[in-house]
Amino acid sequence: MPQGNTCTKRNLLSQQVCLSPSRLSHLFKEQVGDSIIETIIKIRLNQAEKLLKYTMRPVTEIALEVGFHSPDYFTRRFTSYFGVNPSQYRKQKRDKVNSLGAAIELAADKAIHTGR
Repeated sequence: MPQGNTCTKRNLLSQQVCLSPSRLSHLFKEQVGDSIIETIIKIRLNQAEKLLKYTMRPVTEIALEVGFHSPDYFTRRFTSYFGVNPSQYRKQKRDKVNSLGAAIELAADKAIHTGR
């Protein structure tokens, strides 16, 4: 995200809450523990995580939709936050769902055959 864009948004937000931009940033970090921009990035990454889990949309499309202007930057931030890149994350979640489905199916078969 370009620096000017971030400053403009922070200035607009600070005007809405009647604080100087620096005071707003200081109070926000004091209360939340992260800067305003880091909090926004975490919100975007968590939204992207949901889209990766529950849709098959391309990673680039997801990155742009949640507010990252560069898919490469999105991938770097996602990897740093979740420990794996977006494609690996999606594959791991799909594999887990498939394994769970197989386990449920196996348990159901066993229950049917044992009369439980």
